[in-house]
Amino acid sequence: MLIGCLVGAVFLALVLHHVDVRKVWHEMLRAHPGPLLLACLFLLLAYLVRAERWYLTLRAVNSSLARMGTTGIFMMGIAANCILPFRLGDFMRGTMFNRRLGVNASGALVTILVEKIIDLLTIILAGGIALMALPKKATAEFHGVGGGIVLMVGLGLVLSLFFMKYVRAIVIWMVEVILRAAPGPRARISALAGEAFDALDMVAHPKMLPVLLGWSVVSWGLEGCAFWEVARAMPVLADPSAAWVAMPVATLSTALPGTPGSVGTFDFFAARTMRLLGNSHNASTAYAFLVHATVLLVPVVLGGGFFIVDYLRKHVFHKNTSN
Repeated sequence: MLIGCLVGAVFLALVLHHVDVRKVWHEMLRAHPGPLLLACLFLLLAYLVRAERWYLTLRAVNSSLARMGTTGIFMMGIAANCILPFRLGDFMRGTMFNRRLGVNASGALVTILVEKIIDLLTIILAGGIALMALPKKATAEFHGVGGGIVLMVGLGLVLSLFFMKYVRAIVIWMVEVILRAAPGPRARISALAGEAFDALDMVAHPKMLPVLLGWSVVSWGLEGCAFWEVARAMPVLADPSAAWVAMPVATLSTALPGTPGSVGTFDFFAARTMRLLGNSHNASTAYAFLVHATVLLVPVVLGGGFFIVDYLRKHVFHKNTSN
């Protein structure tokens, strides 16, 4: 936790270096409310799509699962990710709510691993496409090549999922050979590798992979629209279209150690991307803070609402019914 806070503080200091804080705050206040409301709506739809995707993944483990209960648990987990360190919200929805979902903890955690793999692939592909479609004029060739490389890496990862059974056999064989003299660690590592590949097998199923990728494309497309609407709300930005590149870059930055909500890390990479693509330092910083506040506000409000309803249902309505 201390390391994460230090990392976040360093990135936040870099964001604020040579920035006029008064101008940044003023530009944030000047943002038009209409596009901001649209951004919140797009984020709401994006999270509902991700909840549906998780429901479809869980149905592979429990076919009698209820959709509404899954949505509430998903939203509470996402909200917890924003206020707890180490993205503990994902761990919570895989362990604290697994009985309500009708699956064991390992099965629920495997579905969350599937979710993260699909998200990573989609964001990588989105970053490659954005870099190729929205190059900076002065360095168009660099951005085109960089975007092509990122896009090819993402497509390579997607294609590799169809050959997981061969990769699995190779990895297990390597574990057996390398740890032949240590049967205890060998068994544990083989078991962990087996669970990870079980998750990958679930993703790579011919009927499952296109569906999950489709829902992911829709979800992250909606989130990209939210980033774009926040940019549209700020008249100070010279190139609002840079938001389409800022979305995958800032999202990938949340994988770095940091504070709850990725304060500092998210803002640095979002601001840096906007600045590299033609916006001023102050405008890019104001955009980074405003889009980050929007991205945090929506899941916290949604998850908090589901938590209150869940609490009232269990401790008030259920109690009154019993009496």
